[in-house]
Amino acid sequence: TATALFVLRHVNESFFRIAIEEQTALEDKEVAWKNTVDCREMCDACLTTIFNAHYVCKACGTAICLQCWKQDPNREDAFSLGQCHGKEHRREELMLTQLLPSKVLEDMMCKLFRINLPESPLLPACTLLQHCTLPMHCTPPFLFLRSGATEQYPTESVIAFQHEWAQGKPVVVAGMHQKLQQAWTGQGLSSVAGSGAQLADVVNTAGQPSSPRTIEDFWRGFGEMDARISTDGPEMPLYKLKDWPMKDELCSVLPEHCKDVMASLPFPWYTDKLGVLNLASRLPSEYIKPDLGPKLYIAYGTTQLKRSTTNLHLDVSDAVNIMVNVTEPAASPDCEQACLYREKERKAIAEIISRLDPALQKHCRHNTPGALWHIYARNDVEKIRAFLRREFAGQPMTDPIHDQNISLDATLRQRLKDEEGVIGWEFVQCLGDAVFIPAGAPHQVQNLNSCIKVAKDFVSPEHVDACLQLTDEFRYLTPEHSNREDKLQVKSIIYHTVKDAVACLRDVPMGFDSDLEEEEQDSEDKEKAKDEQVWEEWDEEAWEEWEEKEYSEWEEDE
Repeated sequence: TATALFVLRHVNESFFRIAIEEQTALEDKEVAWKNTVDCREMCDACLTTIFNAHYVCKACGTAICLQCWKQDPNREDAFSLGQCHGKEHRREELMLTQLLPSKVLEDMMCKLFRINLPESPLLPACTLLQHCTLPMHCTPPFLFLRSGATEQYPTESVIAFQHEWAQGKPVVVAGMHQKLQQAWTGQGLSSVAGSGAQLADVVNTAGQPSSPRTIEDFWRGFGEMDARISTDGPEMPLYKLKDWPMKDELCSVLPEHCKDVMASLPFPWYTDKLGVLNLASRLPSEYIKPDLGPKLYIAYGTTQLKRSTTNLHLDVSDAVNIMVNVTEPAASPDCEQACLYREKERKAIAEIISRLDPALQKHCRHNTPGALWHIYARNDVEKIRAFLRREFAGQPMTDPIHDQNISLDATLRQRLKDEEGVIGWEFVQCLGDAVFIPAGAPHQVQNLNSCIKVAKDFVSPEHVDACLQLTDEFRYLTPEHSNREDKLQVKSIIYHTVKDAVACLRDVPMGFDSDLEEEEQDSEDKEKAKDEQVWEEWDEEAWEEWEEKEYSEWEEDE
């Protein structure tokens, strides 16, 4: 019950916005009902998932979402409604259709109005944990938790996590590698997966068009600086294997590794596929589920380039990124170029660590540093976007953040602070660190050493409003854009979350409605008793004074 109320506390506003928009579109109109099974209805104009109400061409079946149907056709970025038999679709000729049964949204709104939601946005930790066994360590300006090899977390950590997470701040949980049982090395992965990674999946983050001749060459360069020496130019290649496996699920390619990392996820109520606070788990089995990972990110590292391993971008969902392997590339004494390069890397990494918070410096000294992160608050997105548009004016772009082509170096970060007042979170992710990134928070990552990371996406109640906003933003990206497709189905997630939460409250002993009726009856009884007490306390003289006052006021009104 406490969990259901906590979830509703965070998602009810988003649900009401969706439901009111739907009710407004359907009110006093003739509507056709369409039943869909094992398929995802998509708008043929903007490629966004259709939640419920939409318009359909009776002749060709073209489906148009409410947003595209209501758009101003004179807008520069207005979507075309498509053609039917060589003629443009006309809005007034399309048929209004719905996927959900009539009145279901109205009924759910009525039920939500009757629920007294908690004022506190935090979930009582006692509903998740019963014991407090491990210490918590905080370092400004974000939360840094230490975890041992056990699976239990202290009550204080849960409360602290939710407090920071609700404010859109990143959270780091250290020591997760102590839980891992599998070999998360290049040799360990390749021996199990074979040649599952194809050369086409490898990109060079240094901006060069080159690629390794074989996947074995990629892994040699991962651990040996000598193997990176190229005869094609002075710069060493920086290869990255992103979102691997691309076509298959990680659990089907590396089943034991997948079980290993899933069992080690911090705060599994949020991050697990079936976590009670992972709202994506609320989608029914007949829905086509969004691919939320886990995925592997494997890349070389360097401090010598201005480009990041992963450029500035933001994600439509929340994510946790776990560093499962950090390899400091070895340099053979026989290769002078590799030795010089490696020495420059060590000095640059030490300089980066020296500007961190003292507690984080200590953490980096006791753990192998892997990647430098810069994360910015979601509220600063428009300031960052305006700054980048000014700085890179004249360059072709759809969106300076969504395009993922820009990296903020030290100079740009300082100017962003001076001109826009935007200061992000800077920290180094070490071996075993799990980084929680809120949905909609711009971030970039620069590997300092060769790294293997596992990323798992999820949808938390605290940031579902950001998911909804970003889904609408992505509609206006170009058709070729990688973020254009609505893979999350966030409106359906919100609807089924509210539906399940309300059903959970109805299953409370004595019945949900009965509880409300008892509360209302108790309130009426208290008011009645209060009135009777007042009646008894008033003597005859007091009543005469009251009647005289009331009568005089009545005469004045007359």
